[in-house]
Amino acid sequence: MRKNLIPYYFIIVLAIANGSYVFAEPIAHIVKAEGIVYLKRLGMATFSEKAEVGGGINNGDAIKVGEYGYAAVIFIDDRSVIKIKRDSQFQFMDTKNTRSINIEFGTILNKIESENRSRSFRIQTPVSVASVKGTEFAAMIDPAGVDQFIGKEGQFEVMNTISGETVNVGPGQKAVSNTTGNLMRAPAAPNEYPKDPETEPLREQQPPSERGTPKSSSEPPGSQQGTSSQPGQTGQQPGSPSASLETGAQLSEGPSSQTSGKPGSGPSVPKKPFSMGLGIGSATLDGVLYNQLALRPELNLWKIGIGLDLVVYMDNEGNIRTEEWDIENDPSLLLDKILYIRYGEKSDPFWVKYGSIEGMTLGYGGLMQGYSNMMEFPTVRRVGVNTGFNIGPVGGEVFLANIKDLSRGGTLLGLRTAYRVSDNFPLSVGLNFVTDANMFSGLKDRDADSYPDLFDDFPDDSTLWNDTDGDGWPDPGHGVGVADSLIDIDADGDNIPDNSDDSIVLKATPFSINDNQAGVSGWSIDLG
Repeated sequence: MRKNLIPYYFIIVLAIANGSYVFAEPIAHIVKAEGIVYLKRLGMATFSEKAEVGGGINNGDAIKVGEYGYAAVIFIDDRSVIKIKRDSQFQFMDTKNTRSINIEFGTILNKIESENRSRSFRIQTPVSVASVKGTEFAAMIDPAGVDQFIGKEGQFEVMNTISGETVNVGPGQKAVSNTTGNLMRAPAAPNEYPKDPETEPLREQQPPSERGTPKSSSEPPGSQQGTSSQPGQTGQQPGSPSASLETGAQLSEGPSSQTSGKPGSGPSVPKKPFSMGLGIGSATLDGVLYNQLALRPELNLWKIGIGLDLVVYMDNEGNIRTEEWDIENDPSLLLDKILYIRYGEKSDPFWVKYGSIEGMTLGYGGLMQGYSNMMEFPTVRRVGVNTGFNIGPVGGEVFLANIKDLSRGGTLLGLRTAYRVSDNFPLSVGLNFVTDANMFSGLKDRDADSYPDLFDDFPDDSTLWNDTDGDGWPDPGHGVGVADSLIDIDADGDNIPDNSDDSIVLKATPFSINDNQAGVSGWSIDLG
């Protein structure tokens, strides 16, 4: 008898582990749900719950609107409203100080109230963050990596998480942000603002092709698989009760056994053979503010993709900075022109990417979520590596934030492996490990004297590092092979020559990354 109860015990344990959301207090309610609208509760792997009007949404839940449908959600505390158009997917995430909509793709119309709101509101995508105080605006997120934000009322700020550039957007304006770090503000035409989904009829279902060939699994998320119907059969309409189980399966986006168990990783979108990005803005290099003009072409051939960063910097006097193009004296500068090189996608048996790393998340994001090694670009150019494999039910992933830091004591490293039980029992078990062997190795040190620029009074001279009085002359004893004629004769700046000064107070030797190290590590297990 006990033997027969074992499966039930196992199911109860899984329910406790993955179903704690049942007892959570909702943060929002669904006020509209038409057509294909499904929920994925926190800890679940699939969009298996059909959204119902009046239903609660808990912190960490995700919602997906299919090809035929729309939905509207109202937050309980401040009565802010989000209207969700077709082909959209995002997750609700509340913290003590921030309310985030982590959107993967789609179009949402937001009316954010400023009253009775105790936390900031933001829209977060793989490449952008829009921060809002109280306004009405729309967000259109293309899975190919192009975000558009259009203002209707009030002001909000958009940041490209790859380049760190920010713009303020007001009524009648839009911001366009993409995966190459480009961010541009421009006027928005009146017809560019998305129509209210409640005033639009649901898209009519397209008849199946004569061949009845299902759509490829590589189509963008939200597409429906076509099925051929025999004469005399009646096709199910999307959203009908009898079609809900089949539709829920189509909306499943759980951790794939072939994508290292990363939740929500849908099929990839075909990339254009060639595209060109344009970046116009400002950047601070070596403490000097420059105007920048950047061309960022992207080339895609088969499974290989290359992104370049061809940029020219000009100061306010019209002088062009030549350090980045002195390739004759420093051939390694050619590597800085490569934004990234990639082979394959995360769903392939093997894939790798070199250079820029954006939106890096391991598993369900408990240890690492949305990391980018481009936050200080172009002031700091990091070269990352992200690679992995998928062999049957086993997947693995390796991440290095900056291989340049390996010679300086280490870099941020992430590892993940995942195992999927079976297609009939789609439970994935993942093991994640993240470590930063030396958190100080990321500090910029232009002259490579082990004293980071933050503490080095002579960041471009490896033989000097201290200047107590800030007059441009080095302190005595704080340099390598420095001629006496270059030593400051009044190092502490008290107008008394050091040879006549009985009390000379100088800076201590700066912080050195050779003499100081600090590491941190963490690991986690996830089920989904």
